Amino acid sequence: MTKRMRFLALISFISVMMLVPLTINLPIKIVYNASASAPIGFYRVTPASGLKREAFAVVPTPPGFRMLAAKRHYLPFNVPLIKRIVALSGDEVCRHGKVILVNQYRVATALTKDGQGRVLPLWQGCIILNDDQFFALMDRPDSFDGRYFGPLNTEDIIGIAVPIFTWQTEGSEIITRGKEIQDREY
Repeated sequence: MTKRMRFLALISFISVMMLVPLTINLPIKIVYNASASAPIGFYRVTPASGLKREAFAVVPTPPGFRMLAAKRHYLPFNVPLIKRIVALSGDEVCRHGKVILVNQYRVATALTKDGQGRVLPLWQGCIILNDDQFFALMDRPDSFDGRYFGPLNTEDIIGIAVPIFTWQTEGSEIITRGKEIQDREY
């Protein structure tokens, strides 16, 4: 498919998606993710029932970190995050220094400073997640996620993001990394 054809397909898709809610009363929520930490593109938001590892949770930035994310231009103040669920109830999540562990498997490394040299939030220790908690983490090392704000509450989940039309960005290892985490025995 040529670039022109892809562009026309994208414009057609966007046009249809904008018109559907006007013509049919459907309880469909569509979100656009512009952050490179998850594949950029359009996602359908489904109810957050029966959470599973590897699902993309749509969740507000935790209140204590929302202003920081907005001031540093990580994400606008009221725009929710789209983050992959990597740990659920009963899983142990730890941060020791810069190392993030889930059930004693190293799953990520936290940065101490962002791309502008500003100090990033830090939490330390281990926690076994309760029924109302989950841990969200993306594959990109510069993703603003659980490695900086820790576990999140399941009651805060807006929904689960299901990709409709997405594309990967340079430096994204979503597919291979997700498969690696999924294959681990927790």
